[in-house]
Amino acid sequence: MTSARVERPVEPPLVAGPSPRPLRLRRVASGILPSAIPLLVMLLERPILSPMPAPADHFQFWAAGHLIATGRSPYERASWVEMAAYGPVPEGAAVNTVLGGPQVTGTFWLYPPQTAFLFAPFGALPIPLGVQLLNLFVLAAAVLALVMAARCVGLSGSRLAFALTLAVTSAPFVVTVRDGHPTGVVLAG
Repeated sequence: MTSARVERPVEPPLVAGPSPRPLRLRRVASGILPSAIPLLVMLLERPILSPMPAPADHFQFWAAGHLIATGRSPYERASWVEMAAYGPVPEGAAVNTVLGGPQVTGTFWLYPPQTAFLFAPFGALPIPLGVQLLNLFVLAAAVLALVMAARCVGLSGSRLAFALTLAVTSAPFVVTVRDGHPTGVVLAG
């Protein structure tokens, strides 16, 4: 028996070309770097966005959550008299806006009931930790709302980064986050 020898065609040598690795790295960098700019700006703004003691509504929102977490109503005057007893700057964490609230509005809790339940996780924590996490939540919600709004109008890449950088340096953003207003939750829908 004779064995037939099958010859295979010779394949041309591989031509050295650009490695797909730098292209992949470039894509990753173009996705991450634009986001780094607004994040860096917010990091620089951190002392403004999260001053201690926290001003404005931080204590009131913590207190409403605390009342819910401890089984009391934010609509009862006696509950807020107890919150006022925490003093002007409870544990150095937040300015107690409950002290002046009734003179301005005639009542203590002006928000719908579901908002108090939103703050219950923060109110279940001690004041310093609850207020800091509340501020972080307000910041994250505001940034998420900005990103969602920018994406809805079709911004991406460097245009998105530019728009977010402008937005996080704007007075409405800074004041909203600094004062503890959960506007980002409302905007996110």
